[in-house]
Amino acid sequence: MDTCDMAKRRILAGNWKCNPLPSRGVELATSIVRTLEHIPTNVELLIFPPYTHLHMVDFPVRISLGAQNCARHGLGPYTADIAAAMLHDMGVTHVLIGHSERRLYHGETGDVLVMKIREARQSDLKIIYCCGEPEEVRAQGEEAARDYVIQQIEEVLLRLQEDDKHYIAIAYEPVWAIGTGKTASPEDAEYMCKAISEWIVEKLGITTEEMPVLYGGSCNPSNAKALFAQPHISGGLIGTASLNAADFLALAQSFPSE
Repeated sequence: MDTCDMAKRRILAGNWKCNPLPSRGVELATSIVRTLEHIPTNVELLIFPPYTHLHMVDFPVRISLGAQNCARHGLGPYTADIAAAMLHDMGVTHVLIGHSERRLYHGETGDVLVMKIREARQSDLKIIYCCGEPEEVRAQGEEAARDYVIQQIEEVLLRLQEDDKHYIAIAYEPVWAIGTGKTASPEDAEYMCKAISEWIVEKLGITTEEMPVLYGGSCNPSNAKALFAQPHISGGLIGTASLNAADFLALAQSFPSE
């Protein structure tokens, strides 16, 4: 099966990370909503604010509300954790799992990520699963980088329930490009996203219409058109540029006409 045979879903997801202050978050959300009439209707929009903003931002149905993380367990005596069931109760529909900053700063392993996805699915949350190689692996060549990323995917996605695969998107974010200003070339990003797409078809038996592949890592208005034009890239998981409504709008308008 050709991984490009079906019409491609277009997804733009904004990951606000630990930004901004809550009062500014409300302003940012309002500014993004004001741009909606200029965003093509075939682009799926998701915003992932910090936990502290979830009850404050007011998005219309057009924008899906996501959380940047969830606990590996359900409700219970787990100080400071936020259970997936809590997020669902607040109207959250999506959650990020496996972001490199969670892996790096919080030591999240494949075992932990499997538990988090299971909890998220039990609460009917959809998942964006993040993967990507660090600079030292990239320096070994594209095959080494590909093997590293595929291993990150296999160690988690092959352990999930059969039905879970229909509620997951994969975001390829090379670690060396996140927040650094460095960006994978469109050709390098396409190489990796094609490899991921082929793995999805071969190992899971579904298409990337069902499990889209996104690119993230210093994606901005100046490079988005070239990245989004690649045949195996369905959209972007956006960090810095999602904190500016004008930039986010420009990204949403960067998809090829279809």
